[in-house]
Amino acid sequence: MRRFRFRSRPWACGALLAGAALLAGCKPTYDGVQIRFLFGEGQRAPDRIEIPEGQAVLIEVRPLSSNPYEDYEAFDLVDLRSFNENTLFVAPTPKTDQFVLAGAGLGTTVLRVLVNDEEVDTLDAAVVEQVSP
Repeated sequence: MRRFRFRSRPWACGALLAGAALLAGCKPTYDGVQIRFLFGEGQRAPDRIEIPEGQAVLIEVRPLSSNPYEDYEAFDLVDLRSFNENTLFVAPTPKTDQFVLAGAGLGTTVLRVLVNDEEVDTLDAAVVEQVSP
């Protein structure tokens, strides 16, 4: 039985390195999230998400890619987690990329953004007083 050796085949090493470089460039590069408010009174301020105290909102979160050759797909799972659920409670819905945010108490917190179980970002969030009509 003859063993394959990279020393005797320098072109094989080059081919493996080129293949690895190509594969590394074939995945999306995280470049933020697009947040759509589907239901409720919340809003996206330039520097944070704001939710009125005692209210819940339904949002859709989609990751954005800066790689011009590869976008995130439907099978790329997004998750949001609140650092302080006494201020802002986060719950996933049965639909992919949709979450319910509930303003549990006045204050600020941070939302961790995970894509495919890897933390990629944090978003500032605030629970603000309800505006009287």
